[in-house]
Parts: sequence; structure tokens; C-alpha cells
Amino acid sequence: MNVLSRCLSVLLIACGQFANAAEGVFRGGYPTLLFYDKDGITLACMIVMINRQTDIYPADSLCSNKDIFSHYFRIRYPREGLVFTLGRKYSPFDTCDLVGTPKYAIVDPVHNVVTDLVPVDAGVGLPPGKEVVTGIQTANAATNRIGGVGCLKVEDRGR
Repeated sequence: MNVLSRCLSVLLIACGQFANAAEGVFRGGYPTLLFYDKDGITLACMIVMINRQTDIYPADSLCSNKDIFSHYFRIRYPREGLVFTLGRKYSPFDTCDLVGTPKYAIVDPVHNVVTDLVPVDAGVGLPPGKEVVTGIQTANAATNRIGGVGCLKVEDRGR
């Protein structure tokens, strides 16, 4: 089943722009999180934003570069109503820690544009509803820095 999930994710990333809009797509493609490493330039991972919790690190993840923790993100094809929580996971034996970690919501996004680059900890210490970049707001009062993303939870709360 895990192999099937990975294949489906790769297929959605590759072919998302051709999918039917009734399947959760808004104007051109599936909402996709693009994660970058410490330099903010090197793309470390792409994950289609569907209802699920997934590991980004380590070996059981969907990302090809499992040695890099993601420190920044952007969203391609942002869609209103998606909420995502970035969490910590530092080894294959850890569970995903989402307690007090940054949670973001896509609110009034600019469609068909990739969002600005956001540090994963940008929401720490900010109140809920604070815009961090155009189209992305904090969705909780995060208190714990994660440094690098090890896992992710995405929720679809409608458009």
C-alpha cells in the first residue's frame, strides 16, 4: 500500500495540471508544498496537499532527498481552505511531533502563482490569523520551533 501511495503522489505531482477541477484542483494544478533546504534555494521535496499526515524525513517519506531537513517552503497552486501543520521527526523511530509547532492556513491566495519563500518557523510567536506572506496566515499560536520539517499534516477545510 505504501508503494501505491508513493506512485500516486508522483503521478499527481507530474500530471496534476491536467486533472479535473472537480477533484480538488483550482485553476491549473494540485496545491503542492515545495520544501527547500537551509540555503532557501535547493528544492528538497514536493508534496501534494491532500488530507493526510506524512513523513518528510527519514526513509519512509515521499521525498527523494531524505538527508535534508526542509527549512523553507513555498506553495504552488495555493487553494483557499487548506491548513497544514509542520512537525518534528528526527529518526525512523520517532513519531511525528505536532504539539505547539507551526500551523498555517491558505487564505485569499493569489491563484496560479507560487507563494513567496517562508521560513518554516515564521509563525512561531505570532497570533493566529497573522499573514506571513501573501495568501498564507498563521493558524495557531505556535510556541515550538522545529528548525527543519520532519513531518507534515494537511487538512482540507473547504474553499
